Amino acid sequence: MKALIYDIEIVKAVPKAGKLVISDIDYCAGWDDKLNMGVSCVCAYDEEEKRPRIFFEDNKEEFEDLFMRRGILVGFNNRRFDNVVLAQSGWIKDVSSAFGVVYDILELIWVNLGFDPDKFTSETHAGYGLDAVCRANKIGKKTGYGGDAPVDFQQGKYGKLVDYCMNDVWMTLQIYRKIQRNGHIINPKNQNEVIYIEPPWNS
Repeated sequence: MKALIYDIEIVKAVPKAGKLVISDIDYCAGWDDKLNMGVSCVCAYDEEEKRPRIFFEDNKEEFEDLFMRRGILVGFNNRRFDNVVLAQSGWIKDVSSAFGVVYDILELIWVNLGFDPDKFTSETHAGYGLDAVCRANKIGKKTGYGGDAPVDFQQGKYGKLVDYCMNDVWMTLQIYRKIQRNGHIINPKNQNEVIYIEPPWNS
């Protein structure tokens, strides 16, 4: 079965501790306020059609259709963040009824290191973000900070927004392919070690 690799950006900005809010920018209450974040855009790579996809409010139904039909739903923290925000924002009506298996690379990293993915502790769980993982595995680096993406959206900087989001999708795709080939990735917190990750059984 073919995978859909995807990443979302949100509408409302997230306040930064100790930083003044930007005038004329709408904010949510924080990273846990998924109900009020909204979805500004979704970028994806569809393995079935072998092409990138970009979705905004006007074509979000097309994303839902892809999401519901593809066999493997690949993301980086997609189970606890992307999918929840998509559901809360009405982009996906019922995540649980999707055909595909959710393949959350960050979750799999934590699980294979023996960490509880539902109980985040900075001493153990931090340091395994997409940027750190991709740098350690010689894939590339993020082009910005996700917390700035909603500001770009609200200021009409759609090219910058999509370029940032699509780069995250491309990096997630490269990590996914490395797992498929090798069954492991380099540990970003100890580059002399690898983290073994089971590839999807039907990929």
